[in-house]
Order: sequence, then structure tokens, then C-alpha cells
Amino acid sequence: MEKYEYTYQDWLDGNVQGEYLNDLRNDFSPNDFMKIERRIREAFIKRVNDIIKAFRRMFFIHFNMSLVKDEILSDWIDKIESKINKFRDKQPETVFMARLGGDGKNKFLTAIQVEEYFSFDAEKGNFDDVYDLYKTMEEGTKPLNYVIYVNFLKWLNWFKAEQLKNTSEPFLLLNTNIDEENQLRELLKDKNTSYKWQNNPNEELPKLHQNLLANGLINTNTTLDQFKAVFEAKPLNKIKPVDWVGDKNLLAYFVDYIYSNRLIHFNINQWSVAEFCFTNARNLAQSKDRYLSNKNIKHPGKPKNYQILDEVLKGLN
Repeated sequence: MEKYEYTYQDWLDGNVQGEYLNDLRNDFSPNDFMKIERRIREAFIKRVNDIIKAFRRMFFIHFNMSLVKDEILSDWIDKIESKINKFRDKQPETVFMARLGGDGKNKFLTAIQVEEYFSFDAEKGNFDDVYDLYKTMEEGTKPLNYVIYVNFLKWLNWFKAEQLKNTSEPFLLLNTNIDEENQLRELLKDKNTSYKWQNNPNEELPKLHQNLLANGLINTNTTLDQFKAVFEAKPLNKIKPVDWVGDKNLLAYFVDYIYSNRLIHFNINQWSVAEFCFTNARNLAQSKDRYLSNKNIKHPGKPKNYQILDEVLKGLN
């Protein structure tokens, strides 16, 4: 009878180490290896589903908090499509591996890791754990990340189609869990950073600071260091918010402009970041919605005095 280095019980007891499952194939009897392989593959599929559920849970927190749900949905679809296109443009070999199945299914897992995967609940589990899983996967560059993005985009498009099926007169429906909203805000503050200016921050940020001061849009006591921190990817819990003294619609226009023109990079929704970086910044997405519906012939679809910001921002180049 052929002897093998390990048994199924060894795997259960945590006495087997490795990186890839297939490398250990000859170290187990065919029957033991088949049992381990099945458990690891089942755990992997469970993990993929949990990651997608974590993305979905984070989406619903933003979606349920918003008064402009269509915009939030479009933002999420745009964000995930952008990540997929970045993979296809910059990492075609990763996309190729993901399509071949090189997405983590062959990675070796200990029995303890398998049990952890099966015991994790992305829908009802501890919010901190779900958020950590979401953030870990949200900016990854491995084949598994591509698999997650493609499948989550499929779900988002399904959800959008379901929303469009509702042909009744639209009405405002809020389903906000206040405790979870406050918890999310604290997590955003503790675990995320401010915007990151993309172009020439050493030259452009001092100029932007002076121009906003000169036009009476930010408080005169706003120091350059305080202002620059908003655009230097600083921890949100270290930010002293800039006092925006101009019209709130102009703040919404300002944030939307620097976002739409890719002057900033950020890890979460631009409106959420603004709430920690500027005063009077709650519900900016609704402010944008209001000025977009503006019919004033002097500035249709834009807030009053938008030309001030256009001149300030275009003058940075």
C-alpha cells in the first residue's frame, strides 16, 4: 500500500502548509486530496459570494442614505466600470488569468481558514469586518479582484433594470438606519483620507487657496496648510474642515468640477469626503440636483455665480 506524506486528518489538524493546492497533490492519497480540494473550492466560492455581498451592503448604505438614488447608482456603476476598464487597459494578463480561472481557486487554505470563510456572514455579520473586507478588495489588482468587479457590475446592472421596472409615479422613500449611518460616518472618518490633488499641487493649491479667499468663498482665517490638507490624502480624522462661506450650491459645483475633471483622486464617494473637509457640506448631491434643474436663462443647469469658480479653476492651468 502506497504511503503518503499527509492525510486528510493532518489537514484538519493544521499540520499542512503550502501556497498552492496543486503543489500538494502528490502528498495526499487521491481520496484525501479530492476531499480537501472540494472543501477549499466550496470555501472559495463562498468567499467570492461574501465579497460581492460586502460590496452590495456598502452600496445599499450609500443608496439608502441618498435622496438622489439614481445618481448614487450611476456613480457606483461608473466606478466599477472604470476599475474593469483599467484592468483591461493596464493588466490584460491579469484579465486573461481571471478568465482562465486563475482567480484563487487553486490557492491552498488551511482547515481553519476554510472554517473562517464558511462562518463569515457578509449580510448580517459585524459591520467593521464587512467594511474591512470591502476596503481590502476595493483597490486590489489580482485576478480575483477582476472577477469580483465583473460580477458586482452584473448585479448593479440587474438592480438598475429592476429599478426601471417601477413605472408608478416616483416618490421619496427613505429607509435610513440612523445608527448604521452614524457608524458609517465614523468608519469613513477613521479609515479614509481626504482628496489627493492630481496635477501640480505645490503650484496649483496655493493659487487655488488665494483665489478662493479673494472671491470670498472660504473664510479669511483659512491657512494654506489647513487648505492643502484637504487635497493631500490626509486621514479624515486629522482634517480641520475648511469653512466654506460662499453659497452651498457653489461648494457642490466646486466639488463636482474637481471630480468630473479628474483634478482629484479619492477612494470613496466625493460627496462623503466633502462632509469632512468643508463646513456646510451635508447633502451636496442634492444641491447639485437642484442647480442642474435650474431654468434661469442666465445660467441654466448651473448655480448662480458659477462663472467665478470656472475662472478660478480654469486659471490653474
